[in-house]
Amino acid sequence: MKLLKNIEDIGLHYRALAELDALGDQDNSAWSCIHRIVQITDEHWRLEESTNADDLDAFNDWDWEQHYYGVEWRSCWSIDPDEWHASDAGVEARIILAGGGPAVRIVAELDGYGSTDKFIVEHANWSSWEQIEIAPGGALSDDVCNYVRTMVERYVSNVAGWRQAF
Repeated sequence: MKLLKNIEDIGLHYRALAELDALGDQDNSAWSCIHRIVQITDEHWRLEESTNADDLDAFNDWDWEQHYYGVEWRSCWSIDPDEWHASDAGVEARIILAGGGPAVRIVAELDGYGSTDKFIVEHANWSSWEQIEIAPGGALSDDVCNYVRTMVERYVSNVAGWRQAF
């Protein structure tokens, strides 16, 4: 039996889940939602990269709608809705991850190609929305933070960015 001498030995994905697990025990459920996003997005990515026929079938049958409660989009401020299109850069997407109290959502600015690197995670427990910081030097170690940000960006792209992919 091999004993782990260093937490680095378990891999970035599992270290991210461990760090998010520890934060998810706090008084808000945002970290638990982020944990779930990392799990499902990594699973989807592994299916996409696999050469196994069963994995390819699972990838093609993947249903993102099972992994959120709602998505809303809005674009530029205009009195004439014909002046903008969902494929414009700057479209804002709001993904509802949990409702009621506590509530969790991701607000992201899409780039016109269905992707984002600008997002915030917010939570509220029958109070005003508070932002969860996913940034280097914050609650997560730097390499885990970068990995989690990448997973959330992929999640947003798959859940909300499809409107811009056409």
